[in-house]
Amino acid sequence: MIVGLALVPHPPIILKEIGKGEERKAKETLRGMEAVKKKIRGIEPDLIICVSPHGAFFTDGFCFLDERWAHGDFGSFGMPELGMKKEIAQELNRELEEILARKGIPALFLTKEIAKDYGIKAELDHGCMVPLQIIDEGHKAYRILHITVSGLSRMAHYRLGMALAELLERSNLKTVVVASGDLSHALKEKGPYSYHPSGALFDHEVRTAIRKGDVFSLLTIEEQLVKDAAQCGLPSFLVGVGTLDGKHIHSEVFSYEGPFGVGYLTAFLEPGNPMESWVETLDAHFLQQMEKQKEKEDPVLRLARCAIEEKVRHRKRVLWKTVREEDLLDLEEKQFGAFVSIFESGQLRGCIGTIEPSYAHLGEEIIENAIAAAMHDPRFLPIEAKELPFLSVKVDVVQPPEAIKYLADLDPQQYGVIVEWEGRRGVLLPRLQGVDTATEQVRIAKHKAGIPYEEKVKMARFEVIRYENK
Repeated sequence: MIVGLALVPHPPIILKEIGKGEERKAKETLRGMEAVKKKIRGIEPDLIICVSPHGAFFTDGFCFLDERWAHGDFGSFGMPELGMKKEIAQELNRELEEILARKGIPALFLTKEIAKDYGIKAELDHGCMVPLQIIDEGHKAYRILHITVSGLSRMAHYRLGMALAELLERSNLKTVVVASGDLSHALKEKGPYSYHPSGALFDHEVRTAIRKGDVFSLLTIEEQLVKDAAQCGLPSFLVGVGTLDGKHIHSEVFSYEGPFGVGYLTAFLEPGNPMESWVETLDAHFLQQMEKQKEKEDPVLRLARCAIEEKVRHRKRVLWKTVREEDLLDLEEKQFGAFVSIFESGQLRGCIGTIEPSYAHLGEEIIENAIAAAMHDPRFLPIEAKELPFLSVKVDVVQPPEAIKYLADLDPQQYGVIVEWEGRRGVLLPRLQGVDTATEQVRIAKHKAGIPYEEKVKMARFEVIRYENK
């Protein structure tokens, strides 16, 4: 059973071997980590579930390390000799795999062989290792589960936490969840990101919600505030509090500070008496938000949504002449490829598109690809009518591609990429959460096409005109 949740930061500089004296600038965080260590030492857990934003990140699903032994070191921070080896509770991975499949929560269980296919490593990351390095000073006799967060919705992360609680509900394993994440990276001009006034406000809202055990406020922080804060901790924290759903939360915040321009919070939460689940209240809130978004949707998004709803509800293809409206007439004069992406509660539910135009005009292109994304994406079952109220839509109008030779010609925030090799072609759109480098962008595009990571490919880049709800 889950007996505690630690919320912790992960700056390697707080380890004396790496900080070499600089760690003393984060004395409040060190004090807080000592308090966390003391709590965990008192529990003597059999299992620690590590949730990190810095492992093998995927936009469309969670990643679980799935080797018997997981290794990692701090070579990226100049200390390759400092590292650790942890035993993974693989029998729990197998049980969890079944639970997640039943609940429709997408997940990858990452072995070394699978990691090779993706061009990544199945290893411990610093988001996990920094807190465990400190925890190990007080208690070492435990196994772990290692989870990397995803680009999915907040509710998807919360539901993953609930699935973990279900996994361990009848277990005799004393379990502590360690949710690792830093708060805003935009607290100072000299920090890793430019200063943004939203940084301190975001950190205050998170800190207040944690102190009060206020799950609703934590899950409903305004989206723009989250983006402007440039944080990495919220997804991990949501998985963590999800493990305590249906319980009153007893919370103790040990410390908060931002000495290097990044917010560091330490806290420990424990489950109390049973209460009603937050899920129904949260679902109602997000549904209300969705309805408000629909009221101000761009006509292009309304067109895609109309095509989806007509096909799902009535099994009919919407006719262009029935949906022509003044704001859409210019689509008849354009021919471009287009991608339609469908999300359910922020979680990808279908995406189909064309690079070059395939239909009479852009309006028809959007209709056809919206229907295909809803009904024929091979990764998903066809959308059902009961899902329609929770769907959001994104349309990317693809500009003509141009051939490139070098990774330096790519910018994942500006350009999508096309890779080709021996008749196989992979495409990745720009501005995807978690895809921050050209190397990562090409790696994912290769994997989508089944192209071996080490093969040289022809590349092209393209820009898009994106329509999405803000």
